[in-house]
Amino acid sequence: AEAAKLEGAKVKSYLAFDLGGTKVLAAVIQEDGTLLETLKEKVIAENGPVFLFDQMARMASSLHEKYQFSEGAVASAGPLDPVQGLLLDPT
Repeated sequence: AEAAKLEGAKVKSYLAFDLGGTKVLAAVIQEDGTLLETLKEKVIAENGPVFLFDQMARMASSLHEKYQFSEGAVASAGPLDPVQGLLLDPT
């Protein structure tokens, strides 16, 4: 009976971003580590933080059309200032 419950259970998926100095990578990953899809785009720092946030939102929306997720994470190249939207010390 326990095995039947597990087979019927949905595997959770998560949105993950890898924000670097030159690119942003978005991925949908299942809780078991299976990578479902990735999107990669160039980051143009001169466009500013609002453009970057819009870019990430667009990427998330595109992935959300195909996959269901309600949680996510962002990894960055260095410390961020979330108020000013700046990478403080990108590597």
